Amino acid sequence: MVLPNTLSSSERGTATQKNYINLTSTGESIFAHFRMIAKKISRPLLFPHIQVIIFSEEVLRTPYMLQHILDVYTRNEAMRRNIRLFVAKGHAAHILAQNAGPEYLPAKYVWILSEHTQKNAHMIEKKRIGDIHSKIIEKKSFFLPVVFRTKQGVELSGSALFKDTDNRLVAMLNAQDTTALQYMTSSKVRGIVTVPMNKQRITYEFHRVHQRIELDMPNPKHPKVDICEIRWKNCGDAFLSSSPTFHETAPASISKRNEKTITNTI
Repeated sequence: MVLPNTLSSSERGTATQKNYINLTSTGESIFAHFRMIAKKISRPLLFPHIQVIIFSEEVLRTPYMLQHILDVYTRNEAMRRNIRLFVAKGHAAHILAQNAGPEYLPAKYVWILSEHTQKNAHMIEKKRIGDIHSKIIEKKSFFLPVVFRTKQGVELSGSALFKDTDNRLVAMLNAQDTTALQYMTSSKVRGIVTVPMNKQRITYEFHRVHQRIELDMPNPKHPKVDICEIRWKNCGDAFLSSSPTFHETAPASISKRNEKTITNTI
């Protein structure tokens, strides 16, 4: 909860005081939590100000738990449908306990991290509460981005898979698996690939991915998926790993042989 009297134009707290406080409560439902918090703070909670909701992974492994939690948020007329959802490795409270700059507000820090998803294939696209609520109603599976603590602060990487029938968390994908997922399902994903060329290692950045996947379902419980082709498009920049000063526009430097090498690597 932000403390307005400690905020300056830079949104930093003072040397001896943070510009926010974290509150905890125990209750049988989210609605009960809101009422319990009202006893602990002089200022009322302003629901339109909520930017992110972070769940502990163990909580979401219970069937229908996510649906029950989001029900309060989606029914309240003061809530905003653009609240972003995240899953935390371990306890979610640890994410909100960090005070790493430059934002100095943990919730805003996580919010801005989710704006960088187009720059790295390790991160999936931000997920809004309105979009996930629609997935739950339609009984479709979905992914949520994963956030976790590091020595430097907080990192956004990986994804959490939720089952369609009971919207429970069934798997946590690491950065490498999330990248593979992005290459197979998204066309707008950006990524980098480092390959050996001419006795050197060169890193290329690509801006789009084209994929062709065939699905064979003689048995609905055991579908067979054939990944026929994954190719990169709109390759942007090339960097020589051994020389930080080397940089050129990729299309001019990619030969047919190099193109095949990159495609095979992806």
